[in-house]
This record gives sequence, structure tokens and C-alpha cells, in this order.
Amino acid sequence: MNLGGDCDSNTDASQLINALLSGSIDSSDFRLEINQFSTAKARSLFRDCIPKFTANLRSKFVNIFERFFFNNNKIQSNELWKYVDHRDFWIQMKKLHDSVYSRDLNFNHVVKYFEECLFKNNTKLDFRYLERRIVNILNREPNLLFKKISAILGISQKKTSLIIKELRSRGIFLGSTTDYTCVNSVEFFSFNISDSCKQNAFLIDEYFLFPSFKIFHGIAFTKERDDSKYYVEEKKTRCNTQILNSGISIQDWKKHEKISKAVNTVQKNYEEKSFPLISRNKIHILHLMKNCERNYRRPNIHGISEKYNVSVRTLFRTKSKLTDAGIIKPILVIDCDELMKLLIISKHELNELYNKIPFVESFKVQDSNHDFKWITFLSIFVTDFKFLYSLLMNNAEIFQVMNRKQLKLMKENKSTSHIIRT
Repeated sequence: MNLGGDCDSNTDASQLINALLSGSIDSSDFRLEINQFSTAKARSLFRDCIPKFTANLRSKFVNIFERFFFNNNKIQSNELWKYVDHRDFWIQMKKLHDSVYSRDLNFNHVVKYFEECLFKNNTKLDFRYLERRIVNILNREPNLLFKKISAILGISQKKTSLIIKELRSRGIFLGSTTDYTCVNSVEFFSFNISDSCKQNAFLIDEYFLFPSFKIFHGIAFTKERDDSKYYVEEKKTRCNTQILNSGISIQDWKKHEKISKAVNTVQKNYEEKSFPLISRNKIHILHLMKNCERNYRRPNIHGISEKYNVSVRTLFRTKSKLTDAGIIKPILVIDCDELMKLLIISKHELNELYNKIPFVESFKVQDSNHDFKWITFLSIFVTDFKFLYSLLMNNAEIFQVMNRKQLKLMKENKSTSHIIRT
């Protein structure tokens, strides 16, 4: 009797079920894979994965498993059936079994658990399990290679790459903090950019504020006496992936107390002579630094090379030197259209918010009168806006930063209204 083939089959099926429960495979892909095995075998192996449950509760989960993945409509559905289509159902079932369940919980408690985890949290964004895992990993170790991330998650490098690409399309990507002062340059904000200013500044970003207002963020070689400019003296960033992934509201103080309070401050913690000062004939270095802010892993090296006639090899070496010197530091950036982005101008630092929202980028700026202010960009859950506005309205100026979709919609509305008037 040859049992080898049967043992291998059991192992393959068990690994497939474990992948479902760990989130390493989607339900749709799992259905295709598991149907190469007999229903009886899959049912038995799945039952073995949840031994802590009572016989009655285990039977309910097994019935849901067989009905959902093997299309067995003869099995009567139970109260868990309404949750099974949720992408995190099987992951939450495993979490319930391993970390939450005790014999004191009855079936109603179990149903309530899924209701709370899957449906009651209105702020939580619709990320898949592996997406949330990768976001957490990159926030802790932004320099980690795809190969290492894949090994941690037990998935292929191709799948890791595809997930990171999808996250970037949603506005969650690996950027960097950059200290321009160390290369003989200054950052500034302005509400008005004149033609002469454009000649003396470069790499200007334009933020559209609601309803029809703009603020500019740029880099220049020298400070000028200009009442409209605010020069950056210090900047800080804070990325809270636990808040992003769990959908924790600003008002949920108890949950915020458990989150680390470390803030990424851009400051000179390296030797002044560690990198040569940039002259006007080396603007390509500033473009490289700006590109690393937008995409640390893949800055537009070839585009910069062609524009300034600098070799690709030189640019890669320059990036390495800037990183080694601490001038460029990779960080996870959250600029997601599904969140509300605010610009807040205040006299005091909003440090009480650093630990309570998904993403903060804060700039301490000085105006022409040498007075200091804080310009802060916040990415928050939409449902948190009303509370935050009531908290800050008397002590700060608050604007909404319009995202790409909103700007496109406004342009379309203006075009439509023009057609109607004519």
C-alpha cells in the first residue's frame, strides 16, 4: 500500500487552509485551489484547525466552510453566513479561535464579535489583510527589501510587489524626509508666488485649498525679505499605521494610549562636512532629493540624468551618500484620497495630535518679522473632522487640501456651469 501520495495531498490541503486563515491567499483563489481535493478531506482538515471551539460552534464554522467553498446549498446557513463574504472573515475566525475565544462565550457573543470587527467600524479603510501587514512592516523598517517582506509573509516577491504597487496607487508609499539646509538651500511656504520668485526658487508644489485658495511649497538657495514667505526652520513627521489599519477615532483615548509616541524629526544629526554644499550648477541634486521624497525606492533617476546631463551612476551614488549621511531618511507616507487632508496654521505645535491620527507632517516656520508659526498637514478619517474642527477652530486656521478626485470634480462642475450659462 502506497500512502505517500495521500500524505502529500493532506499536507498540500493543510497548507492551503493555513494560507486562507493567515490571509496569504484570497477567498476566490482559495476556492479554485481547494476544489482539487475531496470535500470530505478539506472539511476534516479545516475542522482540525479549530479544536478550541465547542463541538456545536465548530460544526457551524465547518458548515459555513463547506457551503461557501464547495457550493453545497443543501447545508443550511446559520447566522455567520452574512459575514462570510467579507474578505477578513476567515482571518478574524482564526484570531477569535487563537486569542479571544473561551468557553464562557456563547454563539451570540461570537456573532457580536464579527459584527464589531467587520461592520461596526465606520472609519476603517477597506484594506486587505496582507496590505495592512505590509503597511505595518514598511512603517517599522522602510528599507526592508521585497525579498525579506515576502519571507516574513510567506508569499512570493511578485505578489509583494503587486500589493505595494496597489498601495501606492491609493496614496500609501515609501517616500522620505529631507533636510535641504545641509545642502545650502531653504524650504519655504508662500500664499503668493510672483514671477521673480519663480526665477529664484524651484521645485514648487502647489496645494489647492477649499474653496478657492492656494499655498505653495518650494525650495530656494537664499532667504529673501518677503512678507508672503514663511521659511522652514524645523519639520516633523509621524505615521500611525495602527490607527490607519484599525480605524481608531481621535476621540478613542484609551486605544491611543497604547500606541508608540515616537515622532520622526528632521534635524542635523550628522557632521556639517559630511556632504558638500550645493551650488546653482548642481540643481540636479535637489531634484534627486525631491524625487526621493515622492518615491524613495524608485526616484526618477533617468529623467533627472537626461535633463541635467548627469550619469545615472553618479545619481545613484549621490543618493547613497545622502542616505548614509542622514540627509535623506526613508519613511512611509500616507497621502490617501480616502482620508481627509487638512492644512492647519497655528501659533503652537499640535503635538497632542501626533499620536491620534494616521499621518502628520508639521513645519515650524518663520516669517519676515521673525515670528514663528506651525504649518501642519494632517491626514484624518472623514468622520473625525467635526470633532477636530471644534477642538481647533478658536486657535488655528483650518483648510481642506483638495485631492486629485475633488479637483477633477470641481473642474467638471465649472465646465458644466459654464455650458449652462451660455
